[in-house]
Amino acid sequence: MAGNLKKFVNPRFIKTIDLILMKALLVRHEGNFTSFSVDLLDQEEDIARGALHELLTGAEDSYPEGLRADLHRIAELGDRRGLEVIQTQADRQGINLFPDMKTGDEDAPNKAHDPKHIAVRVFLEHPDLFDASADHMAMLAADRLHEYAGRERGATIDLTEEKVGLGLVAI
Repeated sequence: MAGNLKKFVNPRFIKTIDLILMKALLVRHEGNFTSFSVDLLDQEEDIARGALHELLTGAEDSYPEGLRADLHRIAELGDRRGLEVIQTQADRQGINLFPDMKTGDEDAPNKAHDPKHIAVRVFLEHPDLFDASADHMAMLAADRLHEYAGRERGATIDLTEEKVGLGLVAI
């Protein structure tokens, strides 16, 4: 799981994220906030971003557990590697994440956009794609150090016919 949500929901993210997307994410947890109203995001942009900043940079336990879980899941795919996985899974599923992309159109989404923003959009608009991408990321993450180094130091691989024929050689 993402170790630090503060790295994910940093000031740059809060200043640039699409407020409509954030409202859609926060509405999922409406009624569970203690001192925040989703309606604040309907205010002037500066006021809305200020309220969002106050919410997301506050103590993690000050917002609903479900939102915290969503943000952790999104943070897992909100980097360069996660973006690559999302794009690969989208290609496999035949999903065009950037249908409005035109050559030379500065406002159209493209692969250079912030991976965090794309992860939020995919989480909300393509949940099956998001789940497939999260599953793939989990498969890429080693859960034990010996998966890289082996259980014993200096162990040699025995590729004799006897071992190979019995299927006792792990690759």
